[in-house]
Amino acid sequence: MLVTWPHGDPESEAGWYEPGGFAEGEIPDESAGDDYPQPVVFQWDTARLVVDEREGSPGLRLETTAGTELLTFDGKTGVVDLHGVTRLLLSSLGQVDIQGAVVTINGRPVRKAGGPI
Repeated sequence: MLVTWPHGDPESEAGWYEPGGFAEGEIPDESAGDDYPQPVVFQWDTARLVVDEREGSPGLRLETTAGTELLTFDGKTGVVDLHGVTRLLLSSLGQVDIQGAVVTINGRPVRKAGGPI
């Protein structure tokens, strides 16, 4: 359940309560008490932000309301995945740097030499 108050004031009597549903088989184990991590979902018309610290979950996901993952961040492994459904535009008015021990573009490894790809 998500509880929010006007202007973040918990002393206010006018709070909003939004139920948090669970998919089949994901109902939390009540014996785990407060230590059981609960997923938190913020949803808009076209997208939702999911924070889920349960075992096996990437931790943070930005996805479309149809369920297509656009961005995932795994805080345990440090892996960030960014997906463009129809297009991914990376642009800058300045310099764009891509750095990594191994860089692959469309299945082709980028040479470590200073020359072009």
